[in-house]
Amino acid sequence: MDYMTLLKNLDKIANLMKAVKNIVKDHPVLLIIDDTHDHKQYARAIPVSRNATQVYYCKVHKRYEPAIQILIITVKDLKTNETYIVSIIPYIPQKVVEILKERGEKVEFKTKIQAYLEILPILEEEFNVVGKVFDSWYVNSKTLLEDTVGELKANARVVEDGRHVPVGEFPQGEYLVEYLGIPVKLLVVDDYKGYGRRKFEYNTFYIK
Repeated sequence: MDYMTLLKNLDKIANLMKAVKNIVKDHPVLLIIDDTHDHKQYARAIPVSRNATQVYYCKVHKRYEPAIQILIITVKDLKTNETYIVSIIPYIPQKVVEILKERGEKVEFKTKIQAYLEILPILEEEFNVVGKVFDSWYVNSKTLLEDTVGELKANARVVEDGRHVPVGEFPQGEYLVEYLGIPVKLLVVDDYKGYGRRKFEYNTFYIK
């Protein structure tokens, strides 16, 4: 989805939630939270364009084009195994906000985590949410809610038997630890999916 198409259809996106609800009904669902934009993150970039977005080099069109960060929330129907987008929220990254403020422009800033936490109660009221899934960029004390699965960075410190230990020091296995003062189950996987890298996940499913 390109930048202009998204902006032109934001009014239609408002109906996504109701449309998906008619499909999944009261089936148990997972909320999957992630963000993206229409150009790859590691492309050559100019920080801010005139329309307050980041500008990335498009290899297809061979030119710099505007890109906007988009928070995507999907639900996975655990009964049918189908996944549906229920929310698309454009937002301005912190580094873009800082540049705009240096220019003297007024900016209403909201992080992707704030946007997620604002819409979460609406989604939980609308759907039969049994779990929430996101990567390490969304992890903080406010998002460590019940029934959450997330990823930790290797240098994230957890508490085990009173000791603060980086998760990167744990061998492969499962551990009951505390992270940001909250009890979680830590899962350490070596050679994740055969990619030769380690993965550190936590879940709060057992907290009642």
